[in-house]
Amino acid sequence: MSESREVDMLELSEFNESDGGKLFDRINPKFLKGIEVEIKVEFGHTSIALEELTSLSIGNIVKLDAPSEQYVNLKVGDEIFAKGLLVVVDGCYGVKIEEVFRV
Repeated sequence: MSESREVDMLELSEFNESDGGKLFDRINPKFLKGIEVEIKVEFGHTSIALEELTSLSIGNIVKLDAPSEQYVNLKVGDEIFAKGLLVVVDGCYGVKIEEVFRV
């Protein structure tokens, strides 16, 4: 048996590149309060032979393909939402945001 339901259409506004540099300009901040997401920072890659991987030990260094001054990617899931520079804040790594993308 199918049940009859009333459905309202969702009105989407057109995205405009000149809306500003914030990631979520049009979302009410109160709606986002208390919602946490995991942010990953990606700052380099490399490839090594499986034999070399299995022989790694404490103190070995794995060189990455990215220069130390290069921007790092900030990701939620697999989506890059910003780029920035690695910094040290109170003895911890941080990221100074330099560019923000719409997701």
